[in-house]
Amino acid sequence: MLRASVRRIVSIVPTLVLVVFMSFILQAATPGDAARIIAGPLGSETEIARIRDELDLNKPLVVQFGDYIWRIVHGNLGVSALTGIRVTKTIFDAIPVTMSLVLVALSFALILALTGGVLAALRRNTWVDRVITGTAAVGLAVPAFITGVLLVLVVAVQLRWLPATGYAYLSDGFWPWLSHLILPGLALSLVSASELTRFVRSSFVDTLDRDYIRAAEAYGLSALTVVGGRAAKNAAAPVLTVFGLQVGRLLSSAVVVEGLFSIPGFGTLAFQSAINRDIPLIQGVVLVAAGFVMLMNLLTDLLYPVLNPRLRD
Repeated sequence: MLRASVRRIVSIVPTLVLVVFMSFILQAATPGDAARIIAGPLGSETEIARIRDELDLNKPLVVQFGDYIWRIVHGNLGVSALTGIRVTKTIFDAIPVTMSLVLVALSFALILALTGGVLAALRRNTWVDRVITGTAAVGLAVPAFITGVLLVLVVAVQLRWLPATGYAYLSDGFWPWLSHLILPGLALSLVSASELTRFVRSSFVDTLDRDYIRAAEAYGLSALTVVGGRAAKNAAAPVLTVFGLQVGRLLSSAVVVEGLFSIPGFGTLAFQSAINRDIPLIQGVVLVAAGFVMLMNLLTDLLYPVLNPRLRD
């Protein structure tokens, strides 16, 4: 198991190198003069030349790439071309906001998926199963921004139960923080919850049909012991793989949801940096997002043998 874990950790190095290269290529492949776009329509030629010099756009691409690698190795992602603030500070100020949103969304997704998936598996081929699987199919087809708009119109505007937009930091109090994340968290979680529900149902149906589960039931063990203990552990392994992929999906979908709910998170930062052609910030956002997704996939791969002992050898 240790050897396999080391191999898995080493295997992400080529992917990380490719991500670094692709993030650099964004600078050269994007059409238009980045310095002129950053300077704006009223920017003088002197200002444009200064920006081009600060971003090293006058140097050959090979030299630019070498400097870029050197900065990354030393933990320096550069300075924002628009604000003059270090990219690392800008990104790490926004990450806790998005992580809060993703945490709430994952919590909603797990609660809905486990409840719906297990119930559908236990009542398979009944109207309960058909209602849950049908609802999950609809949930997969509805984009997050549509769900978000509906939630705002009904819950925030009509019923006035929760705030429609904005974000409150945890330092302002737990309820203000949570109340601003419930609606965007629900909107963000719907697609992931729908997909996880289908996998939970399928995994539990397969597990409940195993001989050792039927033997446990024949010995008179309670349904809670059979489902919550023996079946849950064996059904969790394939669900874990899908769950790890959902983290990356939620992070990418956060761009739309944060914009809709005016949340100053990582997704909003990524959108604004792309619109403003802030090259250092774009590169930093791509690197951090890709690194986070690879980290979650790595953790999923490392946890999989814990739930499935057959993979430990």
